[in-house]
Amino acid sequence: MKNVLLLSPVEGRDEAGGDRTYTNVLRDNPPRGVRYETYDHALERGTLRERGNGRALKAGLQRARGLALGQGLSLLAREASLTTVGKTLAALRVRRRLFWEPFLFFEVKSNEYDLVHAHIFSARFEGLDCPLVVSLGGRLRHLYLDARNFAPTRVKRLEQVDRFVARALHVNATSEFLPQAARMYAFTLSGRDEFRSQGILPRDDIEYIPFHLPTLALDQTKRAAIPKRIGFVAREFALKGGPVVLKAWDEVLKTRPDAELWIVGNPPPANAQSLQSKNITWIPFIPREQLLNDVMPSFDVFTYPTHYDYLPCYTLLEVMARGVPVAGSNHRDMDVSLGLDAASVKANAPSAGLMSPVKDAGALAQNILRLLEPDENRRARAGARAHFERHFSCEAVWPQLEQFYERALTE
Repeated sequence: MKNVLLLSPVEGRDEAGGDRTYTNVLRDNPPRGVRYETYDHALERGTLRERGNGRALKAGLQRARGLALGQGLSLLAREASLTTVGKTLAALRVRRRLFWEPFLFFEVKSNEYDLVHAHIFSARFEGLDCPLVVSLGGRLRHLYLDARNFAPTRVKRLEQVDRFVARALHVNATSEFLPQAARMYAFTLSGRDEFRSQGILPRDDIEYIPFHLPTLALDQTKRAAIPKRIGFVAREFALKGGPVVLKAWDEVLKTRPDAELWIVGNPPPANAQSLQSKNITWIPFIPREQLLNDVMPSFDVFTYPTHYDYLPCYTLLEVMARGVPVAGSNHRDMDVSLGLDAASVKANAPSAGLMSPVKDAGALAQNILRLLEPDENRRARAGARAHFERHFSCEAVWPQLEQFYERALTE
């Protein structure tokens, strides 16, 4: 049994999102022969220590009291120096001189883990006596260009500064510099290819392993006899294409006045009451279990015209696992996510939906209408489920992850 320390967002410490879902999926559905320990438990046990912040300095003071005078003073000096570095970096991030994502500093207790798996942007590990592997959706630059609307020249400058600081401090900055990592995998094919082109690690040490979910029994009882309900779920309404959905909806209603649009996950706008006349149900928040078990299975089509994502995201996997076809955008890696890439088409593999150009409301409306046609909807529902099982189920991904870990341990 391999003991793997998993540094990935957890409930109670980190904000909700796909990365936290990924932690839960790995923890609750580990590959064969793997036992994960999340970083919060490791901190509680003392097998992982944070360094470079006020809490770490206070803990260092307590540890120093149990040491000889010289050892205690040396420990305090190292901790104070690293805390000063941490505060300086934090101040630079507040002033937007560095990427916002922090550099983290950890000390790992020896003889505890067979592997450390870091699913965080940037960290340095002291006392590391086992291989380090890292996973990431893609480079930080895409977050700043696509989601935060930074100018390309500014992003390039931030990359250069982050790279310089990471090299100076020997920090694993997963977008730029990986001095301690044995292997890496990206959740997207485009991310894998981009990291390979950077030369951040040898090409063969960078792989593609997608997000995954357990396979669940299908519930078809919540669907109407004639397809009519379209779903849109997103915490970031604008980034995931919400305005495009609303614009496309006017076109959908011209042909299908009986159609319904359910928008979940965002506070309703001021005119939400008037939207009811357009058959729009706006749900700001519902518990996750209710969303997954009651609401998502009732969708006949899921629309997701995103223009920012590291795809495939968990929202897409969750609807495909429930046999819901997707009307998506042609944003990065959506073709692979839906089985519309050249390799899948050539193999005549089932696809999970249709794509339209980013921000093209007219084309999106036509794809929604096509997926609402009863025969097409039946075909696409079966295709969505089959595509999920073949590429994104735990059963499909576990062997890839097992082999990835084995290669890291044996090289």
